[in-house]
Amino acid sequence: MFFVSSRMTVVTFRACVFWLGAWAILIAITSTSGWAGEADSAIVVFDLSEEHTRLDVSNPEALRRHYDKVMLATCLQGIVNRETPRLFVRYNTEPDDFWFEKMTEPGAWLADRKVERVGSVAELLAKFPEAVKGLVVWDERVPATSNVAATVAGVDDLLAVRFDESEGSLYREMTSAPIEFKVVRRFLADDGTPLFTGTGKIPETSRESTGSAKNDAYVWLLENCIKPGKTNDRILGYYIDAFWLQCANAQPLSNHTLNNLDYLMAHRAAIVDLNVWDDEASVDDPKQPPGTDAKTFREILAAMVKANRQKNMIAVFGFPPWAFKYSDAASNGWNAGGRHGAVLTEWKFSETITAHNGYMDADALGHSSFPNASFYSKYPLPDVIKQDAVPTRERLIASGVLDAEGKLRPLNYYAHYQGDYDAGAWIYKFFPRFLADPARGTLPLSWAINPNLGNRFPFGLHYIRTHSKAGEVFVAGEAAGYLKPSLLQAPRPAPGLPDALDLWVAHNEKYYRQWDLAVTGFSIDGATPPMNDRGFAAYQKFSPGGLGLQRAPAPFGLRKNLAFAQMMTDLPGSEGNADMGQTVDALRGYFESKGPNFVLVRSILQTPSYFAEIQRRLLEPGNFPNLLVDMPTLFWLIREFETNPKYEAERPKFADKKSVMATPMDSAGLRSRRIADGVAQIETLDGRAGWNVAGGGSPFLYFDVANDFAEKVAPDGATVSVTYVDVSAGTLGIIYDSSDAAAMVAGAFKTAPPVPTLGSGKVLTHEFVLPDAIFTGRQNASCDFRLDGGGKPMRILSVKVSRH
Repeated sequence: MFFVSSRMTVVTFRACVFWLGAWAILIAITSTSGWAGEADSAIVVFDLSEEHTRLDVSNPEALRRHYDKVMLATCLQGIVNRETPRLFVRYNTEPDDFWFEKMTEPGAWLADRKVERVGSVAELLAKFPEAVKGLVVWDERVPATSNVAATVAGVDDLLAVRFDESEGSLYREMTSAPIEFKVVRRFLADDGTPLFTGTGKIPETSRESTGSAKNDAYVWLLENCIKPGKTNDRILGYYIDAFWLQCANAQPLSNHTLNNLDYLMAHRAAIVDLNVWDDEASVDDPKQPPGTDAKTFREILAAMVKANRQKNMIAVFGFPPWAFKYSDAASNGWNAGGRHGAVLTEWKFSETITAHNGYMDADALGHSSFPNASFYSKYPLPDVIKQDAVPTRERLIASGVLDAEGKLRPLNYYAHYQGDYDAGAWIYKFFPRFLADPARGTLPLSWAINPNLGNRFPFGLHYIRTHSKAGEVFVAGEAAGYLKPSLLQAPRPAPGLPDALDLWVAHNEKYYRQWDLAVTGFSIDGATPPMNDRGFAAYQKFSPGGLGLQRAPAPFGLRKNLAFAQMMTDLPGSEGNADMGQTVDALRGYFESKGPNFVLVRSILQTPSYFAEIQRRLLEPGNFPNLLVDMPTLFWLIREFETNPKYEAERPKFADKKSVMATPMDSAGLRSRRIADGVAQIETLDGRAGWNVAGGGSPFLYFDVANDFAEKVAPDGATVSVTYVDVSAGTLGIIYDSSDAAAMVAGAFKTAPPVPTLGSGKVLTHEFVLPDAIFTGRQNASCDFRLDGGGKPMRILSVKVSRH
C-alpha cells in the first residue's frame, strides 16, 4: 500500500522563523481562516493573475515554476473545498472577477463571508496548515506522471509537486526547512531514474510493460487506484499532462488546464490523457506500438463501467488537446503530429467514451481554462429552476407568430441554436460579456446550455437563468452531456456491454426536470449511425418539446411523435465585420419562396447583438418573408404543421415522383443550399436565371433531395441532369452521397467522372449516371450532392434528379 493510513503533521518547524517572518505572524494569519469546513470561515483568494498575465512562456524556468504553483494551488483547492467553498484562485482576471463579484455582492450567496487575499505560496499554505498529508512527487521525464500524481493527490489529500532539486524550485521549497513537507509518494525510482520505463514489469503491478512508459504510468493508475475503488467510478478527467511544458506556445497559457483539476481532485476522480486513435503513436510517445494509448484508454473506461455496474453514466470532463497532440493541427511553430483532423479526433473521442457509457463536459480549446469549479460547485441549487418557455396558441397569436385565426403564416420561420455551451469553461468565460449585451430583451434568443454543467458550475447557470430577459429561453445543447446516442444501443462497440439507452433516458430526465427543459438543441452523430426510431422514442421521454439533429430524416418533421429539425448550417462568426452579409446569406439560402418553412441554424459563441444584426438584415426588402422565433416555438410550429389536417395540401410529397427538379427561381423536391464553400449568386442573363459560382474559395454548388424521394433512390441509383452555360475551360463534375463504404471511411462523398468544358458559351446538358447514389445526406448540412467546377466559374441553369 502506498497511501498513508493515518493523519500526519505536514508542517515541521525547525526554526521560529517561517517564510513570512515570526511565529506570531503565522498565528495571526491562521487564526482567522477556520478549519473543518466552517461555513462562516473566511474565503481565501490566491491571486495568480498578474503572474499569469506577465509570464514569459519562452523562459523554461519561469514556465515550470508557474506550472508548479498552479498545480499546488489546484491540489489544495480540491482538498479544502470538498465540504464548503474556502479557497478561490484568481487566474483569468475578467471572468474570475465577474463571478466572484456576483457571488459576494450584497444579498448574494457568499455576501456574509469575509475575504482574505494572498499572493504567495507561503501565505497560501499558512492559511490551511492541517489540510494535507504530504507530497506526491512526479517525474517530468514521464509527463503522464503529472496526471497520475494529481489523481493520487485527490485520492489521499496530498499536494502534487514536480521533482526538481534545482535552486529556487518549488520542490526545494516544499521539502526543505523551515516547512519541510513529508514526501508520501514518489513516481521516481529510488536511484532517481524514471519509475516507468516501458520495459519489464510495471512497478507495483503484476503486469508486463505495455512498451510505453506513458501507458505503464496509466496502467499503474488503473491497477492501484481505479480497480481497487479508490477513485470515483462516475467521474473521469481528460486533460493534457505535463507534456504541455514542451509545446506551451501552441496555445495561450491558460490552456494548460491545470486549473480544471480541482473539481476532479475534490471528487477523487482519475485523470488521464490518452490518444483515441488505433492507427498511430502520438507525438508525446512516438515509440509506442501504434494504438497503445487507445487500448489503455478503453481498458480504463471498461474498468469504470464495471465498477459502477452499469447503474450510472460516466461524466468525462475535458476534451482532446488537439492543438498539442492527437490531431494534424499546427500552430505557432508546433505540430501536433497526428494523422487525423481535430474534428474527427473530437468525434472519435466522443465515440470511445459513449461506447463505455460516458458523456462529455467538453472543456475544448482554445477556451479550455476553468478555475474554481470545486468552489462554484458548492452553490445550493433549488430542486427546480422554472422558466416560462412553453409556447401556447394564444401566445403565438398575440405575438404575431400565428395569424389572428391561429393559423401558420406563409413565412420562413427560423431559429438560432446558440451554442456551444456543452462545457463549463465556455459558460464561465463568455457569459459575463453576453449578459451585458444591449440587444438582450429585444429579440427571441435560445441559449443551448447542457444542464449537466450545473454539476461544476451551478452558481453560473443559476445566475444566468435568474437574470434572463424578455425573449430568452433555455434549451439543452446535446442533452445532459455530449455523446453519440446511437452507440448506446445494442449491439455496443464495447464487447459485452448491454444496451444503455434507458440509462441515458433516466440520466436526462433528472436534469431536464430540475432545469425545466423540454427541447434538445443538437444531437451530434458525427460518423456514427443517425438516430433511429428507438432513439426518437427515447428522446421523446425527456425532450418532448423537440429535437435538433446533425443528420435528420428530413429538413423538419415528426417522428415517433417527436418534432425534429435538421441543423442546416453553422453560421460564420462575422459579428461587426464587413462579411456579415455572407453570414446572412448562409441563413437566407435555406429560405423558401413559399411558406410555411422551418429553418434551424447553429452559431458558436456569438452575442445577442450578432443575432439582432442578422434579424435586422433579414427583415430588409428583397428577402423571402421570414420571422425569427425561439427553438421551442419552432418545434411547436413544426408539430402543428405536421399534424393539423388543414395543412395537408401544403405538405409537399415526392415519394411517388420519378424525378425532382430545381431552378434558381423554383424548386420541386430539389433545393440548392448555401454552404461556406458553395455560395452562389443568382443572376439573370439573356432572360435566363442561373446560379453563378465564382470558383476559387467557393467552388461548389450544393443540392439537397427531398427525403421521401431520396428514400426511393437506393438501391438502383439515380441520374443527375445538369443544364449549364459552358463559361470556362476545364471540367464540370459531381460529388455525391453513395453506398461506397470506402468513400465514407475516408470521410468524403464519392466523385463521379467529370465532363470537359471548353468555355464555348453554349447552353449544354450533361447526365451524370450514379448507380450507387443513396442520398442520405451524411455530410455538408445534409446535402446529397454538389457540383464542382474544378475551381473555375460555373453558371448552372437547372438540375434534375431521376430515379432509375
